Amino acid sequence: MVRDIQRTIAVLSNTHTHLSPSHVGHPGYGDLAFLYDKAVDALVLKAGGYQKEAQAILDYFAARLKIPFEEIRMHADTNDTYGIIKIFSPFSASGMPTKALMNALDITSNRRQGKATLEFFTTPGPTSFLIFAFLQVNPDIYKNEALLLGEVLLAMQNADGGIRDGDRSPEKVHTEPHMDSYAAFMMLYQISGDSKWEIAAHRALEWFNANVYHPNEAAIDQGVWAHAPNQAFATDAYSWTMAGPLGDTISPEMLKRLSERMLEESLTKITLPVPDGTVRTVTLCDFSNPESQVVKNIRQGFHPMGSVEWTAGVILALQKNAVRFWNTGDRKAASFYKAIAQILSGETKKCFYRLDNTYMTFYATGQGVCVGPFGSISGVSIEGWKTPFFYVKSKDNQVLIKGGSCVGAWIILPHLGFNPFILNDRYHETYGKIPLTQETTDQAKIFVDKIASKRFFTEGVIREAPSPDSQIVEPALFNEKMWDALEKGYAQRTRGDYVKAEIYFQKAAFWAHKVVDNSAWCQRARADNAQKEKEIGGIVSYPWGAVYRDNDHPLHYAVLRYPLLNEVAAAMWALATVNFELGHPEETKYWIRRIIDEVSLHQIADIKKDGQQEAPDLIQGYWNALVSWEDNPGGYERDKKIGVLYREVLREKKLSGAKPKTVIVPDFVTRAPGVGDRQ
Repeated sequence: MVRDIQRTIAVLSNTHTHLSPSHVGHPGYGDLAFLYDKAVDALVLKAGGYQKEAQAILDYFAARLKIPFEEIRMHADTNDTYGIIKIFSPFSASGMPTKALMNALDITSNRRQGKATLEFFTTPGPTSFLIFAFLQVNPDIYKNEALLLGEVLLAMQNADGGIRDGDRSPEKVHTEPHMDSYAAFMMLYQISGDSKWEIAAHRALEWFNANVYHPNEAAIDQGVWAHAPNQAFATDAYSWTMAGPLGDTISPEMLKRLSERMLEESLTKITLPVPDGTVRTVTLCDFSNPESQVVKNIRQGFHPMGSVEWTAGVILALQKNAVRFWNTGDRKAASFYKAIAQILSGETKKCFYRLDNTYMTFYATGQGVCVGPFGSISGVSIEGWKTPFFYVKSKDNQVLIKGGSCVGAWIILPHLGFNPFILNDRYHETYGKIPLTQETTDQAKIFVDKIASKRFFTEGVIREAPSPDSQIVEPALFNEKMWDALEKGYAQRTRGDYVKAEIYFQKAAFWAHKVVDNSAWCQRARADNAQKEKEIGGIVSYPWGAVYRDNDHPLHYAVLRYPLLNEVAAAMWALATVNFELGHPEETKYWIRRIIDEVSLHQIADIKKDGQQEAPDLIQGYWNALVSWEDNPGGYERDKKIGVLYREVLREKKLSGAKPKTVIVPDFVTRAPGVGDRQ
């Protein structure tokens, strides 16, 4: 099984980055990997004896963390991001900014700084798991990178010891990533001997005991959100806490009560079709309690799910607890919990299937279903993430999607007795000595089936999946769709097919609205415009046609430092242009006004296709809509005609002109050595 999973990761991996996608088959996710998932890949490969392959994954992240801070600072955009790297500012006024990694990336980018995608924020869970991977796989090589990421966790820690949800939701503390951070602090202390990590761990433990742990009820809250407890059940808040170092300090009696609650709330029994054409019935753990009203609300009814990843964490916790019971002399409890762990291990093996030359499983039995609540506002539940699609068939039974998720390989860790939360944990040596009798196994089966059968659910065949165009929510990707539709509209008009041209113009407007209707992006664009006015005083003068390798030149960084300014302005320009083409002059003038008032200093890239698969498309110049309408340097007839409406707007606003000042920015800015060099 380990060999098959290792081969799957290798087959799916990008040749240059050695990274595989997190979810195979889910629309739009072909090149997407989550940082947490890649850390798990490295841990699984290490556990299975594939040291070289594990290090190949970690080398990618270590190389980016080695980029000098000054280089990152110099080339970071207004969001403090540079590829997959972020300058993370601590929540404490006394702290210093540090390098961090963002939660999701494009596995095809071999650029020095990488390329972030989808989740442009840094949170404690993935950061902690990468620390685990660095120190578990090879602390001699990756110790410095682990310590650096430890500083990121310190930057997220409240004065009261809680580890905030990074820059995604800094008003929240989620128990699971908080306890991941606690385990990471303990591991960093073990590897370095520096007392600051022990102090950080102690403060994190104090927060846990004071805020989310309720021994009298044997309950662990999901977290604290804006100073209010989020009491929703979350399986990993129990399983990963007990599997980690804190579990060694909890009394055996309390471990039993926590384990029973975890199982009572999470066990499910699901029948589902899988991509190899078979139908499986499996007993697994849900992320939340599917019977609770809050979960029913966000899942639109009673919809139990199971996941190999979530179940694997439960198995690890049960294994650890069995050893703890054995060591305290409670042989009966040790055997019983080992029996449950063995039963669930067998169930997870039933979840894997072969697809061509890969061997994988689903992320969760349900597809497109909300995993669980992330708290509530005024009594209204807030949804968590939705499960990816892995098997979809058309109404005439043609297979549309066939895939799975690599993170299901998490199960290898408890299978092989590898605990990611504790460095050099040798619990499995004792675990193997715990005897199992048929009577104990039968009792465990009755216990598990009694709970799971209450939540039996049959998944039907999914007949429709989301469009890949809408799955990665980024303005740049929406604008790519906009440009494509706009070009096709003009091509159809050139051919004389005005009906099709109008259809494509409407489609271009649809994608442009995806950008401008996002109030957060527009707010950031206005802030970028104000910041560019302050820092540069106009638009950057760029010698047209001066194409630089990999777009690596200070002038590019000067322009691209304001990403949302440029993307939002491009969408506004498209809406002005499309409305003009469709014969809507007042709407055209509306978007001209907004460009003048909100994003006047934008610069839109003119792309020269490179033609090489691994190289980026090269930028040969930048243009500004206001300059085009006022001066019409390109000579486009369209710009001349829109220019008439533009001058009407100027008269209405009592302006003689609105084109921005062009500023010559020195292109000999000192840079850190090695900028743009291939690794």
